Amino acid sequence: MPLASPPPWLQEMANAVALYLQPWELFPPLGCHYVHVHDQWEVTLFAASTEMVGGRRDGARHPSRFNADLGGIQGIFSDVKRFEWQSLPVARDDELGAHVSLEGTYEGHAVWLRILAQAPDRFHSGRLVHIHDQVWEEIW
Repeated sequence: MPLASPPPWLQEMANAVALYLQPWELFPPLGCHYVHVHDQWEVTLFAASTEMVGGRRDGARHPSRFNADLGGIQGIFSDVKRFEWQSLPVARDDELGAHVSLEGTYEGHAVWLRILAQAPDRFHSGRLVHIHDQVWEEIW
């Protein structure tokens, strides 16, 4: 069952992971979805997409470009059981798509971390860029 707000250690872990994500542009907000299932925390991080407002591309959504320092991310865990890359969705309903997956232990908690290459379609854009005003607007 999803929780209303993350436990302090989970927020700390997400912030530690975020330090190893380097944007190629102005970095948008990071989304974090988490759930505790069968003694393991499933945590999914993703950079919000940016939606164009105005102009001929009005309404177009663009994923955010970033690099992930995988060695740095691995280093924040005391134990890593699996560390993998999924290059493409494995099925039509695979909303995770391309992502890095790490199963390990963080501060005594079993964690399955996934860092997505782009935000799932079901999440609204986290940032708007107003073309005519040349202004960025953070939504979440």
